[in-house]
Amino acid sequence: MGIPARAPERVDEVIARVLGASRREGLSVEVAMKLWTMIIEWSIQYEERLMGEKAPKGDQSASGGDKHT
Repeated sequence: MGIPARAPERVDEVIARVLGASRREGLSVEVAMKLWTMIIEWSIQYEERLMGEKAPKGDQSASGGDKHT
């Protein structure tokens, strides 16, 4: 597909939606943030493993999930 698994803009978009939904529903923003950051990071790593050497490289500065914690 030519799209890197790690797309920081997309990660930020998803996290923003999750945080908005958490606030709206009265859920713990901290728990939602940690949970979704883990899910996103796992998904990125999984996609990169599936794509192997064919994987286009995204912005590596956001790796590790520390950006949102």
